[in-house]
Amino acid sequence: MAEREGADRSGQPAEGRRHRTHTAAGAGSRQKPV
Repeated sequence: MAEREGADRSGQPAEGRRHRTHTAAGAGSRQKPV
């Protein structure tokens, strides 16, 4: 969670990771940092 949150704030690697998680797990992406 911390790793994903840190990247999300930066807006660099989170964009690519968030897109993949949102399409793969959706709401589950929040708990599982794929």
